[in-house]
Amino acid sequence: MLECLLQLEEPVLFTTGNSDCNFYVYPEQCPSTTTYNGTTNIQESIVRTNENPANLLGIFTPSNVATLDKNDTDLGSGGALLLPTQSGNVPYLAVGAGKDGRLFLLNRLSMSSPLDTHQLGGCWCGPSYFVGSDQVGRIVTSQGNTISTWSLVLSPSPHLVQEGNVNISTGQDPGFFTVVSSNGTTAGTGIIWAVGHPTSATSGIQLFAFAAAASGGTYKLLFSSPAGPWPYTSHNANVVPVVANGKVYVASNKALTIFGVRAGGAALIAAQTVLQPSPVASPSSPHVVTGTLLEVSGSTLTLQTHGAKTVKIDDSQAARNEQIMGPLTIGEPLTVQGSALTGAGALLATSIVRAKGSGDLWPPDH
Repeated sequence: MLECLLQLEEPVLFTTGNSDCNFYVYPEQCPSTTTYNGTTNIQESIVRTNENPANLLGIFTPSNVATLDKNDTDLGSGGALLLPTQSGNVPYLAVGAGKDGRLFLLNRLSMSSPLDTHQLGGCWCGPSYFVGSDQVGRIVTSQGNTISTWSLVLSPSPHLVQEGNVNISTGQDPGFFTVVSSNGTTAGTGIIWAVGHPTSATSGIQLFAFAAAASGGTYKLLFSSPAGPWPYTSHNANVVPVVANGKVYVASNKALTIFGVRAGGAALIAAQTVLQPSPVASPSSPHVVTGTLLEVSGSTLTLQTHGAKTVKIDDSQAARNEQIMGPLTIGEPLTVQGSALTGAGALLATSIVRAKGSGDLWPPDH
């Protein structure tokens, strides 16, 4: 009867990030303690509901929710993965991770406490799942710069056992996305595909293919190749490789690269389509400026960009629309987007986000 009810209910899991008190812009307007209450304020949580979002069927919130919320350490940066129905006493499982690097294994029917927790790297990422030739289910994590597989052990209670790991070259914020392809559960056919973030402002993205079966605690690299441009390195290249019909498709900045899979997991570029770039710095294509914050005077900011050039920014519109991410702290790097100049010659910002610490990773100004 429980299985039948679950099938009819069609539950949905989603994760949440920071609350809306805009702590970084107006900290004096935020309460000294978390606004989380588990019913209407459910930041930093993995939530189970159905077609009516108001029906909270289950919720998991880490005990340090206040710290996560205050420090912009979103649990929601990694999403939640629902696993297929498992055998044993706890058949309905999910995994999730966030910016602080913890990996949680959850019972979807009793979510208040995790079944298992592991501390890994930061997660601007998403896990994947496959079943090996031994019929054991496995989680693939890609937190920090490390790919790991974890066998799902169901007895005496569900937990994860790490089988191996391998590091890839990846930049920007930690973590990336993976998918797994295989010929069913035929031994030797499983491949873990991953697209790493660019490691510099000019490097673009890279596709990696690893044998999905660990050997000696690591994974054999089957193939790696550049997979397209990604010049705007202040924004994470959160690219998910798509495997279909014997090919791997990787989207990048105005380009699509198609790889053909060979026997044994090697790959070959079959084709590449490059789209025409759109114009920059037009009324419909806004200006982007990155620099170090030198001064804050009311709603006027002063940034120092490449070459010691100073630029004035009017943040009033971005602040009014709550489009400022991160504290406006002197010495911090910021990326500002705007499409018009004020009468005083300042760029009217529509959004302000924190930039990478190194100028080498800043996007080009335009």
